[in-house]
Amino acid sequence: MGTLTGHLIPAFFFFTFGLWHLFSASVNYLRHPREYCARAWQPVPFVSGKLRSLELYVLLITIPMAIFYELGISTSFEPLENGVIPIYRIASFQHSVVLLMFWLFAALVLLSESTSALPLPYELPFVLIGLAFLVELTVIGQEAALNAGLEGKCYVLLSFVIGVSSVCAFLLAWQPRAFFVDFVFCLSLLLQGSWLFQTGLSLYVENFIPEGCHRLLDLPGGVNGSTQCDLDEAKLRARGLMGFAFNCHVTLVVLFGVLALGMVARLQGYRRGGYDPISLDMDNDHMQLKPLGKLSFDKR
Repeated sequence: MGTLTGHLIPAFFFFTFGLWHLFSASVNYLRHPREYCARAWQPVPFVSGKLRSLELYVLLITIPMAIFYELGISTSFEPLENGVIPIYRIASFQHSVVLLMFWLFAALVLLSESTSALPLPYELPFVLIGLAFLVELTVIGQEAALNAGLEGKCYVLLSFVIGVSSVCAFLLAWQPRAFFVDFVFCLSLLLQGSWLFQTGLSLYVENFIPEGCHRLLDLPGGVNGSTQCDLDEAKLRARGLMGFAFNCHVTLVVLFGVLALGMVARLQGYRRGGYDPISLDMDNDHMQLKPLGKLSFDKR
C-alpha cells in the first residue's frame, strides 16, 4: 500500500462498491420499506445465472491480482534478507492478509449462494465482512502508530472510517432490517475510497504534498513513512490540513449520499406518509355524552 498505485486502486474499488451498494440498497428500501432486508453483497437485477453474482466474481478475480501486486510489484521482492523479513516487507504481508480475508468472504458467500454444499445463515456474510474490516483496522492502526507525522495522521483518520464499516457490518448481522445502518455502511465505503484517494495524492504526488514536507527518495520502493516533514511547524500544519481535508470529505460524502437517496426516491415516486391531526373540537355537534342514570341500591 506504500505507493500511489497501492492507494488509488483500492480507492477505486471501495468507491465503486460503495456507489453500487448505496443505489441498490436505496432502490430496494424505497420499493418495499416494510420488507427491506440488507445484503452484504448486491446481486445484479433483472439477470440470472453467474452474472447475477457479478460483484462476488469481481472480488474473486481482482483480489488475487492485488495480492500479487502487493507482494511482488509494489516493493522489491526480497521476502528474506539474511534469513529475516525486512521491516518494509511486513506491511505488504499484513495487507495481503487483509485482502485474503475479503477473498474468503467472497468465496464462501458465492459457494453458499450457488451450491447447496455450504448453506450459510443469512446474517453470516455480514459477520465475515465485519471481521475483514476489523483485520484491516488493526493493520492500519499499526501503521498509524509507527508514523507520527503526515502519513500517521492520514491512517488514523482512515482507521475511524474502517471502524465505522466494521461496526455497521456487525449491527446489520444483528438487525438486517435497519436500513439507515446499511445507509451509513454504504457511506463508509464511499468515504474509504475518497480518503484513500486523498491520502495517495497527499503522500506521493509532489504537487499535493503539503508545504514543508517531501518524499525520501533513498528508501526502497513501497516503504511506508517515505513522506516526511522536516520541521515541527510544518508537521503540525500538514496534520491540520489533513484533518480539515477529512472533514470536507465527510461532509461531501454525507451530502452526496442524502442527495442520491432523494434522487432515487424521486425516480421511484416515493411519497412520505402523512397523518391527519386529531381534532380537539369538543362541541356537542360532534360528541354527545349520554347522561348517567341514577344509581339505586336495594336494601336487604
